[in-house]
Amino acid sequence: RGILLIHGFTSSPYHFREFAKSLHLRDFTVLSMLLPGHGTHPDHLNSVQRKDWYVAVRDAFLALSRHVDHISVIGDSYGGILAYILAALSHERNMIDHVVSVGSPVYIRGDWHKPLLPVIKRVRPLHRKPWARGLPKNQFITDHATYTYYPLFALHEMYRSITHDC
Repeated sequence: RGILLIHGFTSSPYHFREFAKSLHLRDFTVLSMLLPGHGTHPDHLNSVQRKDWYVAVRDAFLALSRHVDHISVIGDSYGGILAYILAALSHERNMIDHVVSVGSPVYIRGDWHKPLLPVIKRVRPLHRKPWARGLPKNQFITDHATYTYYPLFALHEMYRSITHDC
C-alpha cells in the first residue's frame, strides 16, 4: 500500500514530515513529493506553470506505482486540488484507491484582487505574507521550507488551476 503526499502552495514536503514517518511505521510506502518551484526561492516559483505541477504529480504517482499496487493520494491545501486533478484526469485513475483533500480551496475569498493580478504581478512579482512581516525582509524561506512571500505569477497560475481545471 502506498501513499502519495502533495504539499500546498508555497510549502514543501517538510509539512508532512511527522505524518509521513507515522504512515511508514504502519507499513505504508510513502512518497512526499516536492512540487516544481518550491523549496528554494520564491522567484523560482514564478517561472512555473500549472501544467508543470500536474506533470510532477503524475510522475510522482507513476514512480510510486512501480513499488505498490494500491495508492491513496493525500493533498494539503492546493495539494488537495492537485490530488483531485490527478484522480480526475490521469489515465492511471483506476489505480487510485482514495483521495484525501485537507483544507483545499474551492474558491478564493476576497477575490477583488483577481482582475488586477495580471497587472500587479508584472510590477511587483513577490508579495510578503502577512504572518511574515516580523521576519527580516531578506528571509524568503522559513526553517520549515515555507516561502515568506507569495510569488504572484505562480499565484495567478494557481487561481487559474482552481477556476479553470477543477
